[in-house]
Amino acid sequence: MVRITDHALAEIRHLCALGLPAATVAADLAQSLTAYLPSRHVVFTLPDRLGRPPRFLFPTCTLTDESALDVFADTESYLALERTVDAGIDGLMHAGRPMRNSAEYGARLRETPMYDQVFRPLELNTWVRSAMRRDGRGLGLLFVSRPAGEPAYTPREEERMRAILPYVTHAMGVVDGAVVEDWRPGDDQGQIVADRPGRELHLCPMAQVLRRMLIHPEGIGGVAQADLWRRALAELARRVALLHDGAAAPAPFWRHDNPWGRFELQARPLLPVADGDLLLAFQIRRFRPAQTRMIRALAGFTLSPRLRQATVLLAMGSSNTDIALRLNLRPNTVAGMVKEIYGHLDVHDRAALRERLLGGG
Repeated sequence: MVRITDHALAEIRHLCALGLPAATVAADLAQSLTAYLPSRHVVFTLPDRLGRPPRFLFPTCTLTDESALDVFADTESYLALERTVDAGIDGLMHAGRPMRNSAEYGARLRETPMYDQVFRPLELNTWVRSAMRRDGRGLGLLFVSRPAGEPAYTPREEERMRAILPYVTHAMGVVDGAVVEDWRPGDDQGQIVADRPGRELHLCPMAQVLRRMLIHPEGIGGVAQADLWRRALAELARRVALLHDGAAAPAPFWRHDNPWGRFELQARPLLPVADGDLLLAFQIRRFRPAQTRMIRALAGFTLSPRLRQATVLLAMGSSNTDIALRLNLRPNTVAGMVKEIYGHLDVHDRAALRERLLGGG
């Protein structure tokens, strides 16, 4: 457990130092957070680009019934629910320490509409939430939770959340970060079944998560883009139908970039049905920045946080001089680090290091 936690902490620190937009690192950061502080859900509550709270990033939620998440899309309604329970988001952002739900608070919560409309459907039973503060002001909230039947969070876990808050706050405060030029396929992919016009009939849980990321590019509570999703499905369904009938049509492929990452959608005929119509299968996949994939690949190596940071910079093509400036080190120190990195990963140059970390993906 300690080893897993140590690796997760190193990943959190490194992901938070990349300088990528908050939503771009949110899914990878949530994955590391659930290893560092075992949880079912991780939620980031942030202001939108105009500074108006809240918007919600749900990078780990694989809910089959999204009715609870719909509550978050109506900001005013959600804030009204918050006020039936406690001081609400604004009050919590001024809190000085993480909060665990107590037995007394849990009993009071179960008597409120918030529990029936949000906590019960999302299986939020025991949780820790804390303010992310920057320059003395509340930036947002970090919320982790476990369902009923799992152990309640402990004071020790509360302290562990406190330890990572400066890193997470830094990452979640990045709005217009570095431009991603190298996207790599991740593990996030899902399947969708639709009819001939492209109307959804079934989505697997991961497809629902990815659709939510596409429809809500800045998080739930921001501007939704549901029409973009419907138009993409309809257009790909049209192309598949044309190709199936022997007509010419572009390949049934669609690509879209937003703050969550790069998304690719491909369609194919699944099978004909009794009346001669078609069922269609769509595959949706999210690509992540090469840097975050490299950080995942480093999990099995015993490297200091500084060496991990230098390794990714090296693999992304930075020169020794660039790395020295970025990490505030002497060039000779960086040269020694490069030799150490090559030795740890059993490679001899930058190209081989990049190949080792990206796995040819």
